[in-house]
Amino acid sequence: MNTDMPLFISGMILFLVGLFISTHWAILGSFI
Repeated sequence: MNTDMPLFISGMILFLVGLFISTHWAILGSFI
């Protein structure tokens, strides 16, 4: 359980960052 937790947290962070970047580029692209 303890060995899988850091991997799960890093995966969640990568998912949130990817989601933020994709939405940011979508909003940025609508203005250009």
